[in-house]
Formats: sequence, structure tokens, C-alpha cells
Amino acid sequence: MKKTGITRRSFGLGALAAAFGGITTGAASGGKKKFLFVHAQGGWDPLVVFAPMFNAPNIEMDATSEPMTVGGFDLVDGPGRPAVKSFFQSWGSRTVVVNGLSTRSVNHETCQVVALTGATSDANADWPTLLALGDADSYHLPHLVLNGPAFPGANTVLVSRAEGRLEDAVKGTIVENSDEPMVAPTDIARSAVDKHLAARADAFAKQRVDSPLSATYQAALGRARGITDIREQFSFPQGFDMRSRADAAIRSLAGGICRCATVSSEFNWDTHATNGDQVLFFQSMFTDLDYILNQLAETETKDGAILADETVVVVYSEMGRTPAFNGANGRDHWPFTTALLIGAGVSGGRAIGGYTDLYGGIGVDPATADLDPERIGVDAAVLGATLLALGGVDPSEHLKKPEVIEGILA
Repeated sequence: MKKTGITRRSFGLGALAAAFGGITTGAASGGKKKFLFVHAQGGWDPLVVFAPMFNAPNIEMDATSEPMTVGGFDLVDGPGRPAVKSFFQSWGSRTVVVNGLSTRSVNHETCQVVALTGATSDANADWPTLLALGDADSYHLPHLVLNGPAFPGANTVLVSRAEGRLEDAVKGTIVENSDEPMVAPTDIARSAVDKHLAARADAFAKQRVDSPLSATYQAALGRARGITDIREQFSFPQGFDMRSRADAAIRSLAGGICRCATVSSEFNWDTHATNGDQVLFFQSMFTDLDYILNQLAETETKDGAILADETVVVVYSEMGRTPAFNGANGRDHWPFTTALLIGAGVSGGRAIGGYTDLYGGIGVDPATADLDPERIGVDAAVLGATLLALGGVDPSEHLKKPEVIEGILA
């Protein structure tokens, strides 16, 4: 590693700008919704929880399951998933269940792209990145990905992944953990190095003022300076479980470090055999969701607001599972699934969309969110446009002829 004057206590501005390219600084703006995206990676089975299709002759329901109604939601009950019922008892009034969401494919990667961008090309930025772009100047790390899929498109500079060395880079400890560890200089030397690097960075930006990259570089410098002021706030998860990642996301949202955060389960929902594993995963997921919502309700932002009053939680999986069991008592890939919207700005207490007797998706009238059998499923782009509208971002800036589901906006 080339010696650059970066130390444990003093992360040089030029190097930090390179690590976080293109991001700006500033206090988080009040009144704009924040977003926490929770991804069930691998493709969950809506027939285990969300779709009580017991009267559909072409759909095989698990023999131990039965229909239940909780707070106006028609759901699936059965052994091993009590957290589902308790979740909807506690949080159903703040939740919208979106059934019949179409992700068009049965390929994991393609479905992830469609679910998050509304298109099949990862050249398009995903919903959390577009939401971050809508208020990028107010956050140090506009879209923070603790783990899981992210498709920044042309907005790579807005997305920071915490799966690698992000915390070490922010705090400067990366140089101590490198192949050739560096010794931190004295405070006097550190101050001189920082001053020199800042002067060089400013001079570089001024010399290239006409360059297309000049504005991006200057923005990166601004955010780098902001990050050095708040680096002690950075504490990413030591563990790899959903709660550790969610805690880090909640701290970052509350502290105004990011507008959007993404967390994901491991790639364990792809259960082609033994569909009973889906029950275990749903029990774990809804236990964690209850924890997350309680944490949001108990956490204050730096402006003194309750984080739950400003945050939308989006829970989704890239695909569903087939209506029939395969020979291994599992289900294979299916292009219709279910998503949840929970929290601020959502008119909760209802399920929208649905499934046909052949387990195709049924869409909705955007104005009312009532079922519209003429529409084949809820298009992922429609759900995305709705999320952008929730976040105060004009969907027409990013989507052609966008439709917003006005019927679920509070």
C-alpha cells in the first residue's frame, strides 16, 4: 500500500473522497421519509402466509395449514409460525400486503432486477437509490447497503456497501489492517498531512473545473469532510444475522447518515425441497420484523422525532414458488410474489392485489387499489412508482408513463 498519510485517527480527505466518490455532505432534511428495504433472498412462498388459496383446485396448500383472519387480513395459519399472527395483531394497521406482484421471470438475478427497478436491465437504478438521489445532498451515505442486492445504475456514487471495509475506511483503521500496517503519526503531523491533502484536493478541483467529473469530485470532497466529522458514529454489525444488520441500518437512518438502507436474509429461501423450511424462515422473518418495528418506534432521530413516524419498511422477495409441490415436497420458481409496505405514509390495514385460481397475479386500479382483473398482476414498476411518490420523488423523472397506487397512500 502506498503511504498517503492516512492514519487511524486521521483519514486523509483525498483518499476518503476516493473511497466514497461523488457523495456530498449536509444535515439530513426533516420531513422527508426514510426507507428500510428488507429482502428475503431466494424467493419466499406466499402460500405459506399471504395467499390462503384453499378453494383453488389447481393450487396445493400444505395439509397442516388453514385459513385465518387477523385484523382484516386473510392469511394462512398453521404450526410453527405464531410470529405471523402476532405481527399482524401488532402492526397490521400500519401494513399493506401487496399480492400478485409480477417479477416476470423465474431467474433469481433477473427477478431481483425487476423487483427493484421495474425493468430487466440493471442499467436502471433501483428504488432505494432513486429515493436517495432525490435528497442526496442531505446525507453522507444516501443509500447504505448492509447486505443484499443493489442496482445503482448510473448512480454508483450514491451507494455504499457495508459488507466489506467501509467502517475501516471511514475510521482510518484500514491502514492498520493492511498487508503493511502503518503507524499513526502524532497529532501535529496528522494535522499537517490533512491540511496538505485538503489543499491539493481543492487545487485539483479548481484546475479541472470544466471537466465533466469536476462536480462529482467536488461533491466527493464535501462528503469526505463531512464523514470525518461523524466517523465515531459509524458502527456496523459485528454479526451476520438480520437483527445486527437492522440495528446498524436503524442507527444510520436515525443519525441522518443515510436516507435508505438495505438489509437481506441469507440465500436460504430457495427451497426446492422440503417446503416446510419456508415455515421456519417466515417465523424468523416476522420475529425480526416485529423487532425492527419496535426499534423504529423506540428510536429518536437527531432532530428528536420518532423514527417510525418517518420510515417506510419495504419487505419483499424476488419471486414466489410454484402452486404445486414437486417430487421433493418443495416448490420451484414462480414469477408472482407478495411484498409488504409498512409505516409512514401508508394507508395500512389492507391487502391489495391477488391471485387467480391458476395462481397468476391480479392487478389493481391505481386510483383505489381495488382489484382489477384486467391487469395481470401488480407490475413492479407500479409498486416502484408508488414508493417514489411516498418519498416525494416525481416518478415521471425516472419511469415512462408511471402509475402510482394512490389508493394506499395515506
